[in-house]
Amino acid sequence: MKFVRKLVEHLTHLPELAIVYFSPAAGQIVWVILAILTDTATGVWAAKKAGEKINSRRLADIAPKMLVYILGLLLAHASDVTFDLPNKFGISALSVVSLAFAGIELKSIDENFEKATGHGVFKKVINAIKRK
Repeated sequence: MKFVRKLVEHLTHLPELAIVYFSPAAGQIVWVILAILTDTATGVWAAKKAGEKINSRRLADIAPKMLVYILGLLLAHASDVTFDLPNKFGISALSVVSLAFAGIELKSIDENFEKATGHGVFKKVINAIKRK
């Protein structure tokens, strides 16, 4: 009986431990979620400009995307801690994964912007660089 009581006592602290363990990833998680929400907002804007119908099914796709991105970031953080990646390679897996996710979302935001206005920001920047 003592064993079960001790086990239950330790398990009740599991959520607190998880929060403390993963708290260093909170900043990247917030930025990636903001990127997803911005992508969604620009997607809705572009769809309205194009006269497309917006339905709840397409908007519901945000939740699984956020879940996958958050789990990816948490896994990257756990890899950093477990394998000491920042000290071995000079960069953390969390940074690499969050930059990859943010890059995907930025590209999508640019595509939505181009769909709504006819002008892509990335294309303008690339063309300006090529001219110089």
